[in-house]
Amino acid sequence: MNEALVNNNRIRSHTLSLVARPPTMRGIRDNVEGGGLMSYGSNNPDAFQRAADYVDKILHGAKPAYLPVAFS
Repeated sequence: MNEALVNNNRIRSHTLSLVARPPTMRGIRDNVEGGGLMSYGSNNPDAFQRAADYVDKILHGAKPAYLPVAFS
């Protein structure tokens, strides 16, 4: 619920933050692109690309148990 509230009002939040000048830290990159200071969330396009790489390897015959686990 809180995430929806922040996401729906992110431009207003960033505008107010620019006036009051506190540093803002958000969970997703979209908020940084909208004017936030930094984000601490994952890089979703990168995660989707890595997931697609795993699916490709499995579809080409790799055993899932033998694939390395990568953390970013």
